[in-house]
Amino acid sequence: MPFAIGAKLDRWRAIVLAAGRGTRMKSTMPKVLQPICGREMVGLVADALRGAGLSEVVAVVPPGSPGIGSALGPQAALVEQAEPRGTGHALLQVRALLEGYQGNVLVINGDVPLVTPRTLSAMREHHESTQAYLTLLTCKGVPPDGLGRVIRGEKGNVLAIVEEADLEGQEVGAPEINVGVYCLRAPWLWSALEELSPSSKGEIYLTDLVALAVARSCKVSSVALEDPEAAPVGGEAPEGFLRPVQELLDEAVGARAGGAADAGLPVVEVDVPADEMDRDAVPEVGDGVGLLVDHAGGVGRGESAVAQFLEEG
Repeated sequence: MPFAIGAKLDRWRAIVLAAGRGTRMKSTMPKVLQPICGREMVGLVADALRGAGLSEVVAVVPPGSPGIGSALGPQAALVEQAEPRGTGHALLQVRALLEGYQGNVLVINGDVPLVTPRTLSAMREHHESTQAYLTLLTCKGVPPDGLGRVIRGEKGNVLAIVEEADLEGQEVGAPEINVGVYCLRAPWLWSALEELSPSSKGEIYLTDLVALAVARSCKVSSVALEDPEAAPVGGEAPEGFLRPVQELLDEAVGARAGGAADAGLPVVEVDVPADEMDRDAVPEVGDGVGLLVDHAGGVGRGESAVAQFLEEG
């Protein structure tokens, strides 16, 4: 579905990155289609975008995944990434669709289902008010294992996003993670992506745009979250973290049921040995019981694969 590109520069486009394979979840189902509160993860992301007034959405998807398009809704345009060559390469697949567009784009990973419309709206406003080339969403309140870190200078300015394996002492203080939501100037985005060098694996990473922008003296800004809506699926939940996530899920359950559902569903945390569980099985735990699945020995002990609410009868 082609976009009707208007002349106004204050209009926005949204891009959902949903082509990732999600191999850590050990499932044949694409990660972004894992259900939360009865809704596919990427569908919740699309709901948040629409709630923030971002109705013109394009998603980058892998070949042969019609379920992702269905979860996003008929208004979303789909572009395939034929080979998994990184998030930067995925973004480049959208370039032709947005040819001639001179405004801003909001880019969001398809696996941040708890992000709220309020946060996305705040990011847009901040990006415009600071006249930044790139604005990223960050958080210090979630487990950092396996996630990219935001590196700042002495004055608190963002310098780069560095993958955990490449930190080598660059991190100072409490870990600040890259959530996976960005606002960018479209014309600059396409030219900057062309400048990025592939990794040793032949992949182009969107996160490398931060260091490139800094090197080119293009302003980079950030919006910080202290809220569990930034929690990526697959991260370990520390003590005290589960309850606020529960509250966000309760709110979603109540909204989807028109306020009629009991929002006080309990959450049960369980360990499921990978060799004893069907990869795509959904455990039956009773009437409306919330389940936080922990694939011990599968995705990795202590890593929460997905929070699901099971509604029976």
